[in-house]
Amino acid sequence: MYESLITKLNRQYKQQPIVAFVDFDGTLYPGSRSLWKAPFYNRRTSRILQELNIPIIIVTGRGDWTFSCEKQMQFFGIKEDAVAAGAGSEIYVRGTDNKLQEDMTWDTHIGGSMFTWKDAAGKEHTEKWDEYLIIGIATKDPSMRYLRLARRNQNKYAIRFTVRNLPIHIVEMVKSKLKQTFPQGIKILVAEKLFVKNTQYIYSGDILLVPSTAGKNNAVEYILTKLSQASGKKLTGFVFGDSSIDIKMLTMPDHPEYYNIIHYGVDLTPRAHTILTRMVKKVPNLYLSNHHGPEIIY
Repeated sequence: MYESLITKLNRQYKQQPIVAFVDFDGTLYPGSRSLWKAPFYNRRTSRILQELNIPIIIVTGRGDWTFSCEKQMQFFGIKEDAVAAGAGSEIYVRGTDNKLQEDMTWDTHIGGSMFTWKDAAGKEHTEKWDEYLIIGIATKDPSMRYLRLARRNQNKYAIRFTVRNLPIHIVEMVKSKLKQTFPQGIKILVAEKLFVKNTQYIYSGDILLVPSTAGKNNAVEYILTKLSQASGKKLTGFVFGDSSIDIKMLTMPDHPEYYNIIHYGVDLTPRAHTILTRMVKKVPNLYLSNHHGPEIIY
């Protein structure tokens, strides 16, 4: 099902072909006064990518990749070759019929996830992934009173709680409590929202619970490895992101056999900026910019 992407890679005639991985909200779709400029830059970027046969893969925290998401992409001037949605818990690839199809191998991989949780007595239990069980366990903790369970979508592997204007230290406390409740098998991810208040001290956005086998970085690793093996070439991945949910993706290491990664943090949220600034000297090929995503990518 990756035939179209492999064809593009082979047409690059490079020793190390390029693949672009781009977050959508906040990166291609900036949450600022420069929003009106985004289609201008994105359409030009799209033309360059098409001319150079560089696949573009959207890596998003959105739970589902719906028809309306595809229409948004068209409006902003980009035609995606693949999508890793739900913080890497689902992967869709555009086939030779020009339609996005779900990668069922990845779905089977995610679907086999197990998780461990602790009860009130401290006893650990291991279960197969069950969104309703996880929600029930999580919401028993008093710290979860600050959060609201978001409307359920079709992706059962991305459980989303949302909050507005919460002090950052409380967000970190909630994350810590969730990690204590779920010591294994679940990633607790933070994803800032656009057009709401986010500062060094105040947080507005989502807290997502996904299988530890998911995550944006794991999806990028899976796709790059698969494409490298299929094409028989080592690849270069250009990765762009802006928020806390992108941090693992923006700091993922190279693979000596399959790929190198060049990371770009663009128009970073305050929390992501604080964390990545501390890491920039430790992560090879990590570049941070205050400019908006569409301009940097172009």
